[in-house]
Amino acid sequence: MPGIRSADYDETVAKLILDQIIQDMAKGLAKEPLSELEHEGGGARHEFMMAALDEYKKRGGQIQTHIGGPAEALLKILHQERRLTISLPGAFHTYLAGTALCTTPPERLSPEEATCRRYLDDAQEIERGRGREYRLTIPTDDKVVVERVLSVLDTYAQALYGPAPAQGDQSARREAQKTGRLVLGRIAQARHNTLGTSR
Repeated sequence: MPGIRSADYDETVAKLILDQIIQDMAKGLAKEPLSELEHEGGGARHEFMMAALDEYKKRGGQIQTHIGGPAEALLKILHQERRLTISLPGAFHTYLAGTALCTTPPERLSPEEATCRRYLDDAQEIERGRGREYRLTIPTDDKVVVERVLSVLDTYAQALYGPAPAQGDQSARREAQKTGRLVLGRIAQARHNTLGTSR
């Protein structure tokens, strides 16, 4: 409820996030579905808010906080822990922009492609020392969603990494293959870290 939120609320939540008691409480909630803790549109459920505050006090929490402070701190920690972030090189993002994945209307894509497209559309552009990258952030609560996104990216990276044609610009093709290998490596690492598989 932003209307009744005091000016120091965000500062208090930031302190709570660093509090060892809150961090220990978050570990205890690691397998709890977020849908049980927060409303669909975001924000802690009232029951969770009260339980988190009571538990924080019971464990000896010292930070003076508002009623929703511990719950919001816990949700921020859980959201941070339950997401996969994968950075795609700018060249791969540019390549994808010219493919059917990004040029076809979303309603005509397969469910897998539509899911991947949604996260691509929300990707955050970042500047790196060697150029642009696009950071995709995918919640890891639903392993099916994670696998869908990674599988679609894998398919397009495989196409980019495929065999070089007999004629044409070989240096451009080598650069494309280099980008493809980089993306495939990042996908394999993300799949291993999140799903515990290599494919």
